[in-house]
Amino acid sequence: MVLFGGCHRSTVVIMATDVDAMDHYALLGVGPEGSGLPPMQRVMKLATISIDEVKASYKTALVKATGNPFVLARLSQAFQVLSGDYRKMYDLELLQKAAAVARLTSIF
Repeated sequence: MVLFGGCHRSTVVIMATDVDAMDHYALLGVGPEGSGLPPMQRVMKLATISIDEVKASYKTALVKATGNPFVLARLSQAFQVLSGDYRKMYDLELLQKAAAVARLTSIF
């Protein structure tokens, strides 16, 4: 994991570098229909999800996770990334990983 810190010690946002370990979109339950999409198409569709969809999914996930502090912390982190300025960086990171997967799986 990579830590991005702000000016203040209390401002720390954790961004996942391993998509398989923590996919913020999957954690909140938002994403394109059909997991059989190629990685590049999946990431491009994720980038089109509106902030309203992210908020609604976050609220639903919070209700389901009530009482579990570990899940609540992960949900909060995912929402912070997907609803803020870090979303573009996160989507770019996902796109780069999808491109790497596509290069590795292409047949020449």
